Amino acid sequence: MIDGLFPTMIIRLPPPLLELQIKPYHLDTLQLWMLSPEEQDLYDPPEAIQETESLRVAYLHAAIANIIKHHSVPDCNDQLEGTLDSLYAHGLDQVDPKPAKTLETAKRRLNIDADRYIEKRPCCTVCFKYHSQEQINLLPPGGKCTEPGCKGLIFEVKRDRDGNEHRHPIKIFPYSSIIKNLCRMLMRPDFVQNLRDPSLDSEAFAGLESRDDHYLMKDVHDGVKWLQDEIGLRRVVGPDGKVSDVEVSPGSRSLVIGVLYGFRFTLNLDWFGMTDGRPHSTGGCYVSINNLHRSVRLLQHNVLFPFAIPGPHEPSREELNHMFVPLVDEFQQLYSSVVMNVCFQTLPQQIHAIAHNQTSDTPASRKLNGQAAHSHKRHPCPVCSITLEDINLPAGYDIDNFKLKADADDLQYAFEARNATTAAHRKRILDDHGVRWSVLNLLAFWLPIACAPLDFMHNMYLGIMAHFFINVVIEGYLLNKEARTQYQNFMDAVIWPSGIGRLPKNLAENPKLKKADEWRRAAGLWPIAFFVVWGNEDDAIPSQAPKVPANAKKKPTWIRNLSRIYGALLMLCVAARILSSKAISVDTARRGIDSLRRYCLALLALKIHLVPNHHVAMHYLPWFKAFGPVYGWWLFAFERFNGILERVKTNNHANGEMELTLVRYWVQYHRLYELASCPYY
Repeated sequence: MIDGLFPTMIIRLPPPLLELQIKPYHLDTLQLWMLSPEEQDLYDPPEAIQETESLRVAYLHAAIANIIKHHSVPDCNDQLEGTLDSLYAHGLDQVDPKPAKTLETAKRRLNIDADRYIEKRPCCTVCFKYHSQEQINLLPPGGKCTEPGCKGLIFEVKRDRDGNEHRHPIKIFPYSSIIKNLCRMLMRPDFVQNLRDPSLDSEAFAGLESRDDHYLMKDVHDGVKWLQDEIGLRRVVGPDGKVSDVEVSPGSRSLVIGVLYGFRFTLNLDWFGMTDGRPHSTGGCYVSINNLHRSVRLLQHNVLFPFAIPGPHEPSREELNHMFVPLVDEFQQLYSSVVMNVCFQTLPQQIHAIAHNQTSDTPASRKLNGQAAHSHKRHPCPVCSITLEDINLPAGYDIDNFKLKADADDLQYAFEARNATTAAHRKRILDDHGVRWSVLNLLAFWLPIACAPLDFMHNMYLGIMAHFFINVVIEGYLLNKEARTQYQNFMDAVIWPSGIGRLPKNLAENPKLKKADEWRRAAGLWPIAFFVVWGNEDDAIPSQAPKVPANAKKKPTWIRNLSRIYGALLMLCVAARILSSKAISVDTARRGIDSLRRYCLALLALKIHLVPNHHVAMHYLPWFKAFGPVYGWWLFAFERFNGILERVKTNNHANGEMELTLVRYWVQYHRLYELASCPYY
């Protein structure tokens, strides 16, 4: 039986705490991560360590100019040659081996030749299904995909200089192994030093029974799921279709906190634009490591970037599964455990890892989790059974009477969809239960509802806050021309601390903000700003709203009562302030959610149309219990990574070439950081 966090929070206490002590292991009983013969030197010190320090610095500056500053390869070659000329002019003798004169050679000697860490996986141009080169060579002429009903192509025929024909994949899917990259991370002193001390989890587990709703949670480690995660299980489907996690062998079941190196991964998926002038949407997959201290957890050199999904269009929900197969395979290997070398440790260490949660914006999360879209009429919510119509009824906010879905049921329907032989059968499962197949469901201890918390950044700031300002204030004509100017003057007069970003200066002409952080800053001032704008000489908010312009294209049909709207705004801002706290208790989170619930009911009383974001936010409490404050798992950092990748220069070639450049950049960035952090570098 699978115990999820819904509909009730289940805290499963294992036998006495003494059994949580670190258990000894034998190397012959574990999977040792082995490199292929051609990869044996990947983790050796770079060749440049044998050269003079001045040459290593020259190579490093050329690599930094290319990778970090995005200078072109010819410019970096010129820079390297100029540096070498200066060194020769100042007495550098002829050395062996000869100094590298090109960026490519310099990168190879610094061991940052990214292509050695990337697998270029051939895939279908339509459905993204993987075909190995061996399979490609056995396909009939024409290069058509082997997936039933797919019209995509796999390969094209090219001739070499000798006239020989070769089959080349048309589209590639670049993949960088998380196991190989984790191997390298564990060699870094700073990475190991910033890992969470396992003894802290033992202390937390000892006090779990006595923990109440006033317990202050400061990070994801304080959530109960951190203490619940288990290893030593495998996922099976019974004859009745029910899904369960059973022991791999008798006694294999144990808690992750009972092993010395038990990593918890957060998975994020997001799409962003790559080109100007033509649409090209690239999907980025990021994996963060929650064992790291929060201050360094989401720095770029500590986050894995296993792949970028080739554009120009987003894959469908079924096609997305093909992209995640290699990542799920590696998750399963790490869940079973591998053995790696670890900095400061004399002997190889047993490494476990588990997919702790998946945090993405709502469309990506639903697609990756195999859940119905938020616009689905019968299943707009993945957590409970309300309909799209209920979102604009009080029943959509009656938290105590929600009919909650169960993870075990969703898993059963997902595996049924996987085994369905017709599209009609799969659609019937989707319409009846709101579930599709997701390859993530193969992972032991993965729960599609409990492990996929709603992202606060998108839901609150880009969703609920933006809805209030755009759909209520602007489209409700609650700010006339004079009030807009007054609103802008108020915002412009704010003196922000130096470490905080700024708001645009043209809020009167263009009041719609683009970034979540801008909505966050603006909303923090709304209680005062709207009091200044709407308040009268008696320091009160009148009920009468400004007149709707006669030439308004769409006139609001709801009740335009400024006093009631301002009261609702205060409840919204209180909820946002409470729920975004860096440290929070379950009791405090409950009060924040109740304030948000009262805001939604206040808007319904004014007959203002609400959207799925409002309802889904009613389900925050179990995710707070499971993962702690949203500050530890919201998506601000991952959105920043999207911005970093958008600035990477590419050749604008389609079929995976641009995405390969992004993965190369990320790998090279990690290798550059290692040069500065590893002692033998």
